[in-house]
Amino acid sequence: MATKGIDCAVPLTAEKAKAMAAAGYKFVARYMVPERLAWKRLTKAEAGLITAAGMKVVSVFETTANRPAGGAAAGLEDGVEAYKEAQLIGQPIGSAIYFAVDFDTKATDYTAIEAYLRAAATKIPGYEIGVYAEYDVIEEMAKRGAAQHFWQTYAWSGGKKSPRANIYQYKNGQTIAGHTVDFNESYGGEGWWDTRPQAVEKPVDKPAAKPTEIPEWKRADHDELLAAGLLTSDHTASLDEPVPQWMLFAMLNRLRKGETVPQEQQPKPVPTPDPKPDSEPVPTPKPKPPTILDWAEVERRTALASVQVTFGTAGRGSGTLLPGGYVLTAKHVGNGIDVITVRTKENGTVAAGLVGVHPGFKGPDGKLVNVDVALYRVTDTKLQNILPSLPLSPEAVIAGQDLLSVVHGDTFGKVKRGTVDRVSISTSSPPTPWEFDCSIDGNPGDSGGAAVNQFGELSGVIIQETMVNAKIGSAWQRVPGCEAINVAHSVVADWLKQYL
Repeated sequence: MATKGIDCAVPLTAEKAKAMAAAGYKFVARYMVPERLAWKRLTKAEAGLITAAGMKVVSVFETTANRPAGGAAAGLEDGVEAYKEAQLIGQPIGSAIYFAVDFDTKATDYTAIEAYLRAAATKIPGYEIGVYAEYDVIEEMAKRGAAQHFWQTYAWSGGKKSPRANIYQYKNGQTIAGHTVDFNESYGGEGWWDTRPQAVEKPVDKPAAKPTEIPEWKRADHDELLAAGLLTSDHTASLDEPVPQWMLFAMLNRLRKGETVPQEQQPKPVPTPDPKPDSEPVPTPKPKPPTILDWAEVERRTALASVQVTFGTAGRGSGTLLPGGYVLTAKHVGNGIDVITVRTKENGTVAAGLVGVHPGFKGPDGKLVNVDVALYRVTDTKLQNILPSLPLSPEAVIAGQDLLSVVHGDTFGKVKRGTVDRVSISTSSPPTPWEFDCSIDGNPGDSGGAAVNQFGELSGVIIQETMVNAKIGSAWQRVPGCEAINVAHSVVADWLKQYL
C-alpha cells in the first residue's frame, strides 16, 4: 500500500504541519540547503514541528535545477554543504539525502550526473544517497549503482513509472491549508527520518546452559565418536573433563577426513642424555590450543561482529568486523565504491571507507582470476578500536567441519549453520583453490557474510549460492549451500597481511 506525502519549497508552520497530518499525509520532503537560500531552507526547528505533527521528513538538496550537470566538482561541493546541513538539523545517520536532478535530461548528461552523485556520496559519510529525477535518470542511475534511493517525478517521464522508485511525485502545484505543495506517494525504503531519539538495538543475552546440561550438538559429536570407537565414555555431566574439547575436535576432524580407525600410540624413543650444560636452558612454553566454544557463544560473538552492508541500488549485503574497525566483505558487494554504510547490532549505522579490493590471482596460463574479497574500514576513529570483532582463522577449513554464519539477506541478523563439503574448488574452470563449498544456505544479501568456526574465528567469506553435498541422517544429499572464500588460503591471507 502506498503512503501519502507532500513536498514543498516554503517552510511549514506548526499549524500547517498539523493540518497536513490531519489530512492523512505521512511525510514531508523539504529542502536541505545552505543559509544563503534561507527562504526554502529546512531548519532543526521545522523538522521538530513536522515530527510533532506525526510525519516523517525526507531531505532533498538542491541549489539550482541543473547543478548535477556540473559533474564531480559540483558533487564534491554539494556533498560538503549537504553534510553540514544534515549535522545542523540533527538528521540521524543512516537516513537518506536526495540530490535533485530537476531538469529535462538527455543521455549525454548521464555520465556527469553519475559523477556528481558518486562525488557527493563521498562527502556524506554515514548517510545514504538518493536522487530525485525523471524516469530515464532513475533507471540509468539504478543500473550504474550511483544511488541507493530513488524519488521519481512525473515531469519529463513520458507517462512511465520506474519500479525502482521509492517515492513518486505525481502532481505539482496543489494547495493544502493555504500552502503550495506537490503530491507524492511512497512504497518503502524512503530513507526518511524524524527528530525523535533513535532507538538502540540491545543484544539479548541467552540464558547460560545449566552446568549439568549437555548441548545437542555436543551429544551428536560424542555419539559420532562413540560409534567410530574413538571414545568410550557415555553422556555425563563431566563428559569433557577427562577428554578436553580441543582433543574431541581434533578426533572429529580426523574421523570426518576418513581416518575412522584410532591410531595406535607408538612408544617414544628414549633420548640419550646430553652432557649437563653449565646453566639449565629455559624451556620454551608450548602454545595452548585454541578454546572450543559452545555454539551459543559463537553465535553471540558472530552476531555482534556481523554487519549489514548497503551497496548502491541492488540491495544489501553482509560483512564482518575485524580488529581495528576493518570490515571484510565480498568484492562484488561494494563493487569498488569508496564509501559503504554498515549497520551493526550494537552501534547503529556507521560509514566505512575502502581500504582495498583483491587484485586477483594470475594463474599458470597468465590469465587473471577474480578473488572476491574487499576490505573497508570504519571512518569514525573513535569506534575503530572498540567495535566488536572476530579474529581471522589461521587454519584452513577441512571437510566435515561445522560453521556458523549471521547474515542479513532476507532478515537482519539471521543465524545459519552448515558443514564444509569441498575444501578447495580446484576443479572449477578456472581453478579457484581459495574457495570452498559449505552447506550454509546462501541467499541474496548474504554475500560477504561470515563463516565462523567453533573457535569463534572467521574461516570464510560467503560469495554466492550453490548446491553442495550434505549428510542428512545416514544418506548424502544435494542441498542448497554456498561458496565461500577461505581466508587462511595464502592467496587471501597474504593480501590481507598488507593491511591488518
